Amino acid sequence: MPLGKTTSSIAPSPHDPSPDSPEGYTTVNIGATHVFKLPDGTDLKFRFDVVNVADLHYEIRDGSGIGVFAPQYLPRRGVYGGVSKTF
Repeated sequence: MPLGKTTSSIAPSPHDPSPDSPEGYTTVNIGATHVFKLPDGTDLKFRFDVVNVADLHYEIRDGSGIGVFAPQYLPRRGVYGGVSKTF
C-alpha cells in the first residue's frame, strides 16, 4: 500500500503505444548528519541515510509496450553511511 500518491501534469499522448501507467507512489527517505569539530580545527562529518523506509515495492513499469518485456521496480530499502573530513 503506497504511503501517498504522486500526480503528473503530463497528459498521455494518443500516439503512445502504452498510455496506461502504474499507480502513483511516494517514497519516504530519512537522513542524519553530525559534524564533529576536531582539535586541529577541521571538521569530521558522519552521515546516515535510509532510502525507502517503509520497504514497499513500487512498480514503475509493468513490462508492456514496444521493446519492454519485464516489469521494473524502484529499489528496496537501502541503508547508507559515510564519513568525510575537511582539510
